[in-house]
Amino acid sequence: MALMKGAIIFFVQIIGCMRLVTGADNNTVNATLGHSVTLPCVTKSMPQLHKQHMRVYWQHSLDHSSEPKVIQMYNNGDLDKKFQDPLFKDKAQVILEEIEKGNFSLTLYSVQESYQGIYQTVFMYKSRKTLDCTNQLYVGADFSKPNVSVNRCVKPMESVEVTCQTWGGLPMPSISWISNNSSVKLGRVETKGHQDPNNKTYAVLSRLFVNASSGQNFTCSVFNPTLGTTQESSVTVLACPITKPPFPFGVSALVAIIVVVIILVVVFVIICKKRNTSRSEVRAPATAETQMLQSGTTAENHTGFLDIKIV
Repeated sequence: MALMKGAIIFFVQIIGCMRLVTGADNNTVNATLGHSVTLPCVTKSMPQLHKQHMRVYWQHSLDHSSEPKVIQMYNNGDLDKKFQDPLFKDKAQVILEEIEKGNFSLTLYSVQESYQGIYQTVFMYKSRKTLDCTNQLYVGADFSKPNVSVNRCVKPMESVEVTCQTWGGLPMPSISWISNNSSVKLGRVETKGHQDPNNKTYAVLSRLFVNASSGQNFTCSVFNPTLGTTQESSVTVLACPITKPPFPFGVSALVAIIVVVIILVVVFVIICKKRNTSRSEVRAPATAETQMLQSGTTAENHTGFLDIKIV
């Protein structure tokens, strides 16, 4: 089985080398990821065809130097899928009725990124190569609408960072920046892409470092070279709100010290008044008692004097 498959691939490669002496049809086809695409191959030089004399081969390769993969074979009125590559199982179709009319177009379903490459269709009639069609297939996917943001507000003119994020597209896009309807020339741009290992789509981050003024508009443009589509989003730089400047630290500290000193003085005065009042209340009774004692002593003295006089 493997030997026969190798022989078939070798045979297709040999007849492919005969392109210089036979007719050839070359096309470039762009397909959208997950959609269907038809690779054209039609002959109009032979209006009357008999299927018992017809052989058609369809094969795929990444480039001219890689080994081709068998997609379909048509021989004497029947399709032979015995050597079909698993990548194209239930994903490739040709129509028998159209083959007999000279239409050898191949339709691919649910296109994957791995379908990109060269597709060759070789038509042989009565063992003679009559037509060789080559289709170069490119697969693309639309990117999401970019998410554009700016990292800060600005005063009259300041440096800002404007970011643009987009994802889900294929292949790696071309990113350009526009400000107020003209391309940005004075800024520095950094663009990086990360490819998903499963579906091969890209997530892209582009950063613009530029001096900007309030009210300035920036637009991020994402161009898909395969599909020829462009996605755009914009952002406007805002002015920072005006705030009253705070007191200098020295002035604030001085005011605080003055307030503290005033409070301490007031407290000191209040305490002194309370102490003076307490002392006055304590001294008043002692004075009265002293006066009474002094009055009693005088009376006694006077009495003694009288007693002496009488004697």
